[in-house]
Amino acid sequence: MLRLTCSLAALVSFALTAAGQQAAQPPVQNVAKPIYGSVTGRVTCENNVPARLASVTLLPITDAPDSRTPTQSDGRSQQLMLTPVDTGLDGSFTMPRVTPGYYYVVVEYPGYISPTAQLTSDDLAHPSLEMQKFIASVLPTVAVDPNRISNIDIQLRRGASISGFIRYDDGSPAPGLNIRVRRKDSSGKWVGVRIQSVAGKNRPASDDQGRYRIVGLPAGEYILETSLEVSENYITHLFDSATSSGGSSSGSTKFGIRIYSGGETRQRNATHIKLNDGEDDSNEDIVIPISKLHSVTGGIVQARTGRVVNAGTAVLLYPDDNSEAASAKVDKDDSTFRFDFVPEGNYILKVTNARDVSREEIPNGPPGTFPPTHTKETTIKTYGPQQQPIVIAGDMTGVAIAVPDEAATSKAAQ
Repeated sequence: MLRLTCSLAALVSFALTAAGQQAAQPPVQNVAKPIYGSVTGRVTCENNVPARLASVTLLPITDAPDSRTPTQSDGRSQQLMLTPVDTGLDGSFTMPRVTPGYYYVVVEYPGYISPTAQLTSDDLAHPSLEMQKFIASVLPTVAVDPNRISNIDIQLRRGASISGFIRYDDGSPAPGLNIRVRRKDSSGKWVGVRIQSVAGKNRPASDDQGRYRIVGLPAGEYILETSLEVSENYITHLFDSATSSGGSSSGSTKFGIRIYSGGETRQRNATHIKLNDGEDDSNEDIVIPISKLHSVTGGIVQARTGRVVNAGTAVLLYPDDNSEAASAKVDKDDSTFRFDFVPEGNYILKVTNARDVSREEIPNGPPGTFPPTHTKETTIKTYGPQQQPIVIAGDMTGVAIAVPDEAATSKAAQ
């Protein structure tokens, strides 16, 4: 009897202890599982032919009328586009597991108008009343409800195209040059356009014969821009003969120039291209005037003594509006500045931040670090700014511009 009583007491004690431990644990909360909807549809071209392998993306609407719009932790609407899906061979698509909310449906298909080519990120994030109406006319929308399938069918509209050749003025083709497009907006400003090439890429370029083609443009007024650049390339890692592995190449643009439609070197003089709906303009050749592009080298000297100043920035300005045509820093090795690809014409040569400096090479790390050193400059003396007119009709060397002592400049300013 005594043994049974002890056993019951031990069992009750164990049960109370276990109950106490369970009571001390935090209650298990019911975590709501995310609820999704899905979007299905079909994309066709104007003649009802399926848009095969078109890219379909959902973009959350930032000013949706209810709380279903996806939001971030700070309460602001999401700006990121959902991962795109491709349509099938019948033009159909399905996007599963979509967070409930309101979305723009963005379709990209080579040769057809991309709605995003007509809009900027600001247009979508902060649309005016007029812009809201325009967005509604070019971007279809879909509402996604929990545990429901939303269906939307979209018909694409054929865009206009611009094509031609990029050549040097000696008649040879200029291959591999990227093309950028600018469109005149409602305020008269030239804004960048997200464009496609015939292969659907965002950065169309001239081929081996210099030919380019830009497609999927809405009606409007455009100018084209390309760049002629020379880069400084260098190897960031030495070639390892033991492993037969090479280094990676890095670099930056050493000098370059922009060329606009009509072969002009200034955007203000570019030929304007007006396109109607679906129009194919195949006569927009761009000629790069290399015979009229020249190099200019020179140095900065002290006005009082004629001594060379070994640091500073030289700038070429257009005299009609004082806008910058090119800039170059004085080279630390030979104390000269150099401009390349300068079109013939009248300019103002201006020097700023002229100074005498001492230079010291500082190691960047242990042997094998690339680059091995960097240059530390210590200013010894500074000079005032100076400018003078310059006429460029051919290659020029030995151009000198004299800068005054900074003290003399400050006194003259008083």
